[in-house]
Formats: sequence, structure tokens, C-alpha cells
Amino acid sequence: MAALNLLIELKEWAFNHAWVLSISTLVLIQFFAIQAFLVHYHLFRKSLQKPKPDSLRFAQIEKSIAFQSEQIEKLFDKIAETRKEILDLTPMTKARGAPEPKTHSFESSFLSLGEINLKRRLESFQKNI
Repeated sequence: MAALNLLIELKEWAFNHAWVLSISTLVLIQFFAIQAFLVHYHLFRKSLQKPKPDSLRFAQIEKSIAFQSEQIEKLFDKIAETRKEILDLTPMTKARGAPEPKTHSFESSFLSLGEINLKRRLESFQKNI
């Protein structure tokens, strides 16, 4: 019976103070909304700190491009050294009366350089004997 009386009194109080209940309900809803917003904001900030797969991919592409450009520069340096050696050795072959290669393609330059190095080695062996 006491519980029934308590329920009736609570019901009367709720009808008499409906504005307090409505304001307290709105405050609770606002509190939960702010909490949800803060959790969402925290997770959003955390996701900004993680590197995205696109940025990782672009970083890898930049590294490979840098490596390739370094290799290309080394290759061009070697080609320049080879041409310098060829130009330095052609007056010596002209002085000896060796025939010049008729084509000046890149492959023939390497072939003539190889032949010149072979002739040098043979001459050094003949001098040592």
C-alpha cells in the first residue's frame, strides 16, 4: 500500500512540476549529445594523425623516383667518362695508323673501347716479355 501511495504522490508531483521534468530531460539529452560529440571529435583527431594509405604510396613513389634519378645520373656520368676515354684514345690510334670505326653509334664506341683496352693489354704483355 505504501508503494501505491508513493506512486500516486510521484504522479501528482510529475503533473505539477512538468516544466522541471522537461528541462531535466533536455539537459540529459544535451549532456549525452555533447559526450557523443566529444568522442566523435577525439576519434576524428586521432584519424588525422594516422598516415593515410595514399600518403604512404606517394612517399614510396617519391623514394623510387629519387633512386631512379640517382641511378640515371650515375649512368650519365659513366657514359661521359667512357666518351672522354674514347676521345682521349682516338688520337693515339690515329698516330699508330689504326683504322677509325666508320660508325659513331653508342654500341660501336663501347666495342672500340673494348678493342682498345684489349690492344693495350696485349701491348703491355708484349713489352713485358
